[in-house]
Amino acid sequence: MTPLEKEIIGFNGRRESFFLDYINQNEMLNEKDKQLASKLWKEVSEFELWNHSDLNQGKKNALIFLRNNYKIDLKACEKIVNAISHVWL
Repeated sequence: MTPLEKEIIGFNGRRESFFLDYINQNEMLNEKDKQLASKLWKEVSEFELWNHSDLNQGKKNALIFLRNNYKIDLKACEKIVNAISHVWL
């Protein structure tokens, strides 16, 4: 498990605004990890993944996108998707 995955899994907040702050202020992560987290956030936040009346469908789409495009631990993917889902509430 990478340091980024460990830190994502360690995120205890729920609000989307706290997730990127948590990552960007984390001294355990290097700049490359922080840039990757921002990239993941941007890509998984895309309208096409979340454009459904059912939030759970958006979460499913986002999780599938992450799993198909990145080699990231499932628990870390779930944490990202859950944080992003608050944008779409």
